[in-house]
Amino acid sequence: MGTNRLSNSFRSRALLLTFFCVLAAKPYAHEQVDAAVFNDITETYYFFFGETFIPKKLGKPLNGGGRLAKFGENLPAKWESGIDAAVFNSNTEKYYFFKRINKEWMFIEKGFGRGESFTEPKHMDDFASNDFPSQCGIHAATYDPIRKIYYFFKRNGDFCSKEQGSNPFVIRNGKFDGNYPDQFDLRAVALRTGTSSENRYFFFSNNNYVSKVRGQPFSGMLLSNRQNWENWPALHNAARKTKPIGITVPEAIFTNPRKAYVDKPSLTLRNRLLKLINAAESEIVVEMFIFDDPTLVKALVRAHERGVYVRVIYDLQRRQKDTARRIHPDFPPGSIDELHEVSRTAIMHNKVGLFDSVATQNGSLEHVVFTASANMYPGAYEKYQDALVIADENIYDGFIEQSHNIVIDDVSYVKSVGGSDRNLRAYFFPRNGKDTAEDILYRIVTNQTYPNFGKLKSIDVKINMGSFTRSVTRSGLRQQLIDIGAMDGGSVEIMVTASKPFGSKDDRYTHADVMKQFQNKRGVEVHLLNENAHSKYMLVKASFENANGKTKTLKIVYAGSHNFTATALRENYENWIKITSSKIYNKYSANFRQILKEEGLL
Repeated sequence: MGTNRLSNSFRSRALLLTFFCVLAAKPYAHEQVDAAVFNDITETYYFFFGETFIPKKLGKPLNGGGRLAKFGENLPAKWESGIDAAVFNSNTEKYYFFKRINKEWMFIEKGFGRGESFTEPKHMDDFASNDFPSQCGIHAATYDPIRKIYYFFKRNGDFCSKEQGSNPFVIRNGKFDGNYPDQFDLRAVALRTGTSSENRYFFFSNNNYVSKVRGQPFSGMLLSNRQNWENWPALHNAARKTKPIGITVPEAIFTNPRKAYVDKPSLTLRNRLLKLINAAESEIVVEMFIFDDPTLVKALVRAHERGVYVRVIYDLQRRQKDTARRIHPDFPPGSIDELHEVSRTAIMHNKVGLFDSVATQNGSLEHVVFTASANMYPGAYEKYQDALVIADENIYDGFIEQSHNIVIDDVSYVKSVGGSDRNLRAYFFPRNGKDTAEDILYRIVTNQTYPNFGKLKSIDVKINMGSFTRSVTRSGLRQQLIDIGAMDGGSVEIMVTASKPFGSKDDRYTHADVMKQFQNKRGVEVHLLNENAHSKYMLVKASFENANGKTKTLKIVYAGSHNFTATALRENYENWIKITSSKIYNKYSANFRQILKEEGLL
């Protein structure tokens, strides 16, 4: 089926053109498509998966795969590791590939047919004939040859459009064509042209798609269920190659306080992340401020080799204190799907593992989030650390959205996301407006968060926090803690490391200053520890009494990577998960007490 706008001579000439690459014998295993195009001339789809691509003739099964480097005669070397999006313009008979390099969107183009070569990379401003709007992501792209319009999509369904030959882009903040499906994880778009009623858009996710004719509703299904798509490279047998994990979520885990007290490594958190990687069935995203653990690197490479899509994000600017060596993971070129080095003024401070699906002893567990206070390198394993493991689609989607923003340096930050029930919420930083921790406590104390439970009778707050701030930005949080301690039925305990002062250039308190700030404050006790308290958790136990005299007690944990500093609130990429659970709270409270016991403070 070709477009009715293609002339007979154009189609006759098309039949004489031969595809220009040699295809490998076996299909590739990855199911996460990065880009897709439909070539109106050859009536062929091309799907791009990291370093590889697979063609599919219209009405025929998927063919074998080839290396992306073989797509054309001179693909620039930096582009061989993968592209972000691709389009084919049947009017100009050109392919366009798009990729973000050094924080800038770039493109290369190639004329269709044998002997045509890729151009040198150019900035998107050259493609747009004016400044390419910063609001426009290029996670997926397509071209409508009838209307002569390019469409550039962000993962959330927002898009920009550009008429061929015109300068400005139109920023579209709404969903595409009025009824774009919510929660669709967009990976690629291809437009197949025909008569006006047959022009159909295909929006691809990992192993499913939705399609639509403009002005009509979306429809969709699993790729493997559609005729002629049976060979879609989905990992139907991935579970056989994984190592199922024994897990009950939610889960709270900690480094061993006894080992940490004597500076011995505790691998509890690292090993839990390792088992999740080995159990992953489809996609892994790892975000680490400091990442220098060969065991985890090898596990991620093995996951990639068995067909799991692996994306790693780490902060490039971190260096070891005693040497000039950067602390970063050592992945051989092409050994995983995406490796992103974040280098900007603020830091990417997350310590996160995201798993679309993991094999457990009771079947697949979807949307798993591992968030910790611990970076993954040897020195981190000798500190007081913690991690939460949950499985929740809403929270998982929030983390995925933040990870996309981190990679493209998007200014539209994710603020907070409610879980599938009211017991879960995720907070993402940086944030504008109110101080998150201060506002959380204030709303509990003033009965705004739980107005139906009655009057607040008592509140106990325990904090194990790596860093506090000098900045007035969070002075309100300090005062809120003081006010809670002064309340009837209020108490506050704060745990910090006594022997780890920060430099004068930093805006954080030395830990001795933390003691001074709360000294002689009623109901507030500061515990100065000998060893490094690197956790960032806050525990809240609040009891309410209703008009009938009945008492309800809530036990809440807030944990993740977020320190009580100004930069963590306003500049850094951070996360904090709230979970209301007596089971999880009791484990965190036990960890708090065990640390005090090991330190001889209990």
